[in-house]
Amino acid sequence: MFNKKNTCSKHQKPAYMNSVIARKPPARPTANHRENTIARFELVKLKCEAIRHGIWFKALSKVERALLDLAVKIVPRVRSFVLATSLADIAQKLIQGMKNRVQRLTHVVGANLALKLSRVAQAWGNKSAREWAVNREFQQYLAITYLNTPTNATGDIV
Repeated sequence: MFNKKNTCSKHQKPAYMNSVIARKPPARPTANHRENTIARFELVKLKCEAIRHGIWFKALSKVERALLDLAVKIVPRVRSFVLATSLADIAQKLIQGMKNRVQRLTHVVGANLALKLSRVAQAWGNKSAREWAVNREFQQYLAITYLNTPTNATGDIV
């Protein structure tokens, strides 16, 4: 099915986060479309990581899996803007699914709580509280604290 260059190996680094497909394509095609193209090996790496994490079948519908599989089998480099947009949406689903629970909570809950606490502290006169909203370590701390809080005690925190 794939030649040796396109197969996934257990020893490859998970580079799906830094991949071209991890970023959304621009709103419209640009003149320099070469940098916006998606290579086959990037799609193969993403698929291998998704299968390894066990979310290939959980996160994607049958149509989305078929689209990514066909793009890998047929197109050596995705240049179509419409196809690249569809594949970028699929990649975002897979990348979000591959993040662990703490990373997801840090992004969703921790950032929201940090922003709220920062605003309250700024209203009380704390000038350094402005930096709290963008501090990833503080967001992660709040997410882990939220994760360890009993369900009925959280109320309307977020």
